Amino acid sequence: MLDATDNFVQNEIKRLQELGWILPQPDRNGVRKIQNIDETKISFPAAQYEDESNLNESEGIWAEVRANVFAKILKENSIDLIWEVGAGHGNVAIPLKKIGIATIAIEPLYGGAKILASKGFCVLGSTLELAALPDSCIKAIGLFDVLEHLENPKMLLREVMRVLTSEGILITSVPAIVTGK
Repeated sequence: MLDATDNFVQNEIKRLQELGWILPQPDRNGVRKIQNIDETKISFPAAQYEDESNLNESEGIWAEVRANVFAKILKENSIDLIWEVGAGHGNVAIPLKKIGIATIAIEPLYGGAKILASKGFCVLGSTLELAALPDSCIKAIGLFDVLEHLENPKMLLREVMRVLTSEGILITSVPAIVTGK
């Protein structure tokens, strides 16, 4: 059964297709692969998505607090849908959907993309650059714990600026690491 967030996603896809964007059909796992990606060039360990102990990170108080902070920013800007780049297996997308924020996920590692697709998300097995979105077409992009994994974050940030509308917003986060002795 479709919920409101699914309708937002369908409308977003339709809007972009009307601008000439081509969205590939989902593969047998529900991932919409833009093109094959050399996963060995991605610094995030793909094995993270094979270890089931990592798959519950979208639950709990930390995930809820983060999602509420991001949702507040989006709602203050009258935005109901975000494109999450480097969405992994849903640490942010899943809690955002639970509170009514639609997410289109872009994840270059197939293992993470497959997990998110199995949870009903529209997932591009891609990078933002390879997705080849039209200029100035996206209202909100999230980079949640992504920038620290990139050798050249400027490339991604340039692409973000290209695809964001003039009123668009970028929400970023980096890991909070607490150490003690």
